[in-house]
This record gives sequence, C-alpha cells and structure tokens, in this order.
Amino acid sequence: ASIAAPAATVEELYAKNREAEAEFHALMAGLRDEFKAELIERPGLKSEARVREKLEKKYGGDLSRVTDILAATLVFDTEEEILAAAEALKSRKYVLNFIDRWTAARASGYRDFQFKIALSNGVAAELQLHHRKIAEVNRYLDHSLYEFVRSNEGKEGTASWIEQTLSIERAFYDAALNGKYDKMSNDNKIKARAIARRLASHSKDRPEEVQPLLNLLSRIVHEEFGALSLDGQKIDNGKRMNNE
Repeated sequence: ASIAAPAATVEELYAKNREAEAEFHALMAGLRDEFKAELIERPGLKSEARVREKLEKKYGGDLSRVTDILAATLVFDTEEEILAAAEALKSRKYVLNFIDRWTAARASGYRDFQFKIALSNGVAAELQLHHRKIAEVNRYLDHSLYEFVRSNEGKEGTASWIEQTLSIERAFYDAALNGKYDKMSNDNKIKARAIARRLASHSKDRPEEVQPLLNLLSRIVHEEFGALSLDGQKIDNGKRMNNE
C-alpha cells in the first residue's frame, strides 16, 4: 500500500482525516472483534495545536510525516495474543509499515507494536498494539520516570541517575510480563507512583532530593521483585554492592 501525495495545508490534512474517520473506526472495530482485544480510540481527531507543534519542532514542516491524527490502540492480556496479532497484521494490504518495539524494546523495557494504516483516501493513521500490564506500568509509573530521564539525560553529573532509573523501569516492565506486578502490594504501588511523580519535576539543580528518591524506588523494587542489577552490580536498599 502507498500513501497519496500529502496535503498541501494542515487544514486540508484535517479535512481528509475527517473524511476517513468512519472508515478508520469501522476497520478498528473489525480488528477488535477478530483478535478479541480491547479497543481504545482517541475521542475525535488529534488536536491541531499539537500537530502544528510537532510539524514545527520535529517534522520540519513535512505534512507527510503527520500520520496519527487518527489513532487507536488494541490492548491484549497476554504476550502470546499480542505476538499473534502483530504477525497477522504484518501482511495486511492496508499496512504501510510497522515498528516492532516488542522484540527490540526501549532501554527502559517499554515495548509495543506500532502500525501505520493506509485508508482509502490516502490518509495514514496509527494503530498501536499494547500489552495490558505494560500499558498499566507505563500509564501509572513509567511516564513520570520517562519525563525525569528526558529532562536530565546528557546533563553533566546525571549519568548514574539515568542508569539507575532505566534499571528501575526495566524491573517494573519485567514484573508486568511475568505476573509479579499484579502481586505487588498496593501500598508499594502507591508509594512508587508518588515517587515517580516527584522525580518527574526534578532536575540537576536539586541533586540532594533526587538520589534519595531513586534509592527509595530501588528499595521498593528490591522488596517486591528481587535484586536490582546495574552493570554487574546489585543494588540493595538503594546502595550498590558487589555480586557474590
């Protein structure tokens, strides 16, 4: 499948997406029923303000790169289900391309599949395949940790923070896949989310607050999921120790 020539203006692009909206919703409903997954659709089109911001800051004004004005997510309960759905979708004629962030997970351990879908009028839309527990960790914890990493990565003196944060993120995502996250105490879930939200607003100018928060999260990981490893070392109660 191929995309028609991009729209000449943002207004034209939005008109084309509105025109394709019913077709997209019908296709997504069909996939929901086929794969017996939960369907989550954005209520309406992506905001024009956000599209214009990405066009300016990320896409260099190239309208052909705006492919998520229409977007939806299929949510699966097991790894087997999400892998089977991804395999089935790869060969569909309306699939323009896909990104496998499942087998090639992010450094944080976050993983999903992302498909670009061609609609009949030339519009490209986005479909993501999510694992329910991966999505839960992302929504309630990891998004805040991602913001912390994004705002501090590359700054002098923050490398150890980033390393520790990524290890914490990976531990939570591993726990989401192996069932340990479900068994985590509600008290520690609440504490972890509160710490992550506090970290999201911190940067290098308040190091005296950052490290204790990271260590508190490391303690929770150790208590709930086992030892947390960083470059061949273990963190126990927020402090590094050599492997035995």
